[in-house]
Amino acid sequence: MNGSTIAMMPAVTRRLVILAMFGPSMYATHAAAAPCAAGAGFYTPAQAKAGLAGYNANCASCHNTDLLGNSGPALSGGKFASYVNFTKITPTQLLAFTSSQMPANAPGTLSAADYDNIFAYILSYDKYPPGTQPVSADGMSCLSLLPYPGATD
Repeated sequence: MNGSTIAMMPAVTRRLVILAMFGPSMYATHAAAAPCAAGAGFYTPAQAKAGLAGYNANCASCHNTDLLGNSGPALSGGKFASYVNFTKITPTQLLAFTSSQMPANAPGTLSAADYDNIFAYILSYDKYPPGTQPVSADGMSCLSLLPYPGATD
């Protein structure tokens, strides 16, 4: 992929492509990661429930209520699965990107708790397993988005 191809993409898609290419070096993780608990889930059900209102208020206009994308890319279904499989993006990278670049019209303006809750809602919608620990930047390092459990298109 060359620079002119990237330049012609919509801004949000361009950001995702750049993140996929340089993600590991763009966002530093915490120096001392917590030990990974066996069978840890991605989020708590309560946190995902709290994220629904935030998603609807800040994300649905671009990503749709079904998360299948509109002016923003899909966050669920086959297109999202292909993106995750192609880029091998980690939850840490995706949460960092979302927290710093979204919503597109006001990047980084939500609270950390709002970003975490919205991310939990997206994970819940995509059928990633819940757990006993809420989404947090510290806890994402133990998790993988692959294999994608997937919501239906």
